[in-house]
Amino acid sequence: MAIIYPKNSSQTLIAHSRISAKTIKHPPSAKTTPRIVPKKPTARTRLIKTIPRPQQCHSRYACLGKKVNWRSGPGSDHDMVWFYESPDWPVVVLKKYSNWYYIKDFTGEMGWVKGAMLRFKTTLLIKKDTPLYSKNRKGSPPKALLKKGAIVRYIRHTDGKWIYVVEPEHRLYGWVLSDTIWPNPASL
Repeated sequence: MAIIYPKNSSQTLIAHSRISAKTIKHPPSAKTTPRIVPKKPTARTRLIKTIPRPQQCHSRYACLGKKVNWRSGPGSDHDMVWFYESPDWPVVVLKKYSNWYYIKDFTGEMGWVKGAMLRFKTTLLIKKDTPLYSKNRKGSPPKALLKKGAIVRYIRHTDGKWIYVVEPEHRLYGWVLSDTIWPNPASL
């Protein structure tokens, strides 16, 4: 079950890994504190300007841990933007700054997450109901039907059209078409 709390909204988005998302209206429980910005530049603000810029990350894909806070910047002193409670939710890593990663999820939301909250294994999200084939061709018999929102683990890909995955809950191995999943590791 994924519970996603938007920062400045009176809605909570609840998404289950096997069903589509629902919206429940109530205020989020996360409190944010205002940040104080000095009027004149001080030695501390000058020091902050000399910190190196975020670097590109070598590992492109990751998945979220059990409970993850997304922040507006790299550090615990930045405001919390989202709270995710969805283990193995796939994300794309865009940049790294110290032990903080700037990531993007399936909906296009972006934010900073502490490195300890990520696991660097590739999980994939099923975008629409799709068959899990026993071989990497359309004529092969389907083993199962993967529902929209299901999380599968990536194993390998062939020609960019087929991805070999495992559905961990039932331990089903098979092939899916690359246009039915997000993110698409064959597009790199």
